[in-house]
Amino acid sequence: MLRIREKLGKLGIKLEFIEMESKGCFINDLETMFVNSALSEDEMKMVIYHEMKHALDHADYAFLYKEPIYLIKMESEANEYMVRKIIEDNGGVYNYTQVIEEFKIGMGSDIRFAK
Repeated sequence: MLRIREKLGKLGIKLEFIEMESKGCFINDLETMFVNSALSEDEMKMVIYHEMKHALDHADYAFLYKEPIYLIKMESEANEYMVRKIIEDNGGVYNYTQVIEEFKIGMGSDIRFAK
């Protein structure tokens, strides 16, 4: 988790753990990522990676979240980024079945995660 905090710091993003109903969110105007403090460390890591993609690539497009097609696209991109980072954290090694079950992705998606 320290490596993730350092990465966020370099990006100028503050990380706050708070009690909240959702798992997490990134507020661009505050340059702050909020993560539900009740999550496990693994869940927190997944949320942070997901929100990091929004911070890196979607911050200027928040107004598009009102349009379902853009919302779906940006959420999909954030989920894919999160999966890639989790696999990377595990040395590029992953169990195909576990990835499908854990991240609820469709069959054939593994091709995007192959090296």
